[in-house]
Amino acid sequence: MTNSVDGWKPTFENAKYMVHQKDWDLFGARINTEPFEYLKEQVYPLLGLGLLNFFSTDINLTEKFQPSKHPVIHRDIQAC
Repeated sequence: MTNSVDGWKPTFENAKYMVHQKDWDLFGARINTEPFEYLKEQVYPLLGLGLLNFFSTDINLTEKFQPSKHPVIHRDIQAC
């Protein structure tokens, strides 16, 4: 998210943001606690804009890029 004169807007307007469901369940529940308050400003608005996509199984984003098959606490994938 980028802070503009009109408020916060997605930095990459054509991007889809991918978040593992387990990560969202863990960190989303802490949205009002330090150090996770940034989620309210930087990540949660993406959900309301329909830009935040959750996945919970192994997925292939492209032939050359596949998320790790082992649990990862935080993933941030952007595609422009």
